[in-house]
Amino acid sequence: MYMIEGEIRTFRHGNNDPQRIKQADIRKGFGASSAFPIKDYPELVAKVATLGFKNRGYFLLYRGQPEDFYASRGSEHSVSLYPSIFRSDKVKNISYSKEWKRRWQDLKEKTKQLLDRYPQETGDQREALRYLLRNEELCWAILQHYEKCLTPYLDLTHSLRVAASFATQNSTNGYVYVFGMPYPHGTISHYIDQDIVLIHLQSACHPSAKRPHFQEGWLAGSYYLNPDDDNRAKQNFSRRLLAKFHINNAGRFWSKEFPRLPDKALKPGDDKDFSWVL
Repeated sequence: MYMIEGEIRTFRHGNNDPQRIKQADIRKGFGASSAFPIKDYPELVAKVATLGFKNRGYFLLYRGQPEDFYASRGSEHSVSLYPSIFRSDKVKNISYSKEWKRRWQDLKEKTKQLLDRYPQETGDQREALRYLLRNEELCWAILQHYEKCLTPYLDLTHSLRVAASFATQNSTNGYVYVFGMPYPHGTISHYIDQDIVLIHLQSACHPSAKRPHFQEGWLAGSYYLNPDDDNRAKQNFSRRLLAKFHINNAGRFWSKEFPRLPDKALKPGDDKDFSWVL
């Protein structure tokens, strides 16, 4: 697995070559100081192109954030890339708290609301609803993508420009994360041995749901989900991280040739079928 951490280096599982570091060892190094600095968008594209070429066996997905939560919380072990329902925030012992139970109950209630209120005027809408009724995972994916409640899925995108635009949203600094995922084989892809679920939101949502299509949305989660499981650490998607880039948006990262996507393009407010979700 070819990764970028401060400088371009190669990491492989169980390789005894002293010039190569095991993937497990790199988790301690993905901190604020290890973010690769990027001066402009073309440089970001070039670095990711190298990652893609060196990692042909992985499907690259991206995430952009204005903050690097690993750095802000002072952890010495890993970047914090948890799905929203697993984020501890200020709640201590979240797996045993009332807040933990409340989050899962809220997800259950919002899922029911989504199904009860889903439009059924056209044949396509009814077909989409039947698909949602058969796949609770898709309901959770929609709720996460439209930020209706906390879910066990992490928002990702297949568009590097979308990720970089989110990273620099109302911020002079931002971070773009590159994940190495198994190649998908459908709208919902399950990888039992790797404990991963990938959801292609574009093919799951009706065309009138514009946001997933403009954002080229994907979601990732755990295959084994148990609301009573207190092992939150295994939900951290830093385990799939190939690179972390730091963007300084105060200078010339975006340009006339490569402008940032405006907020109205990232989150269009006229999703007809999903106006009741927004």
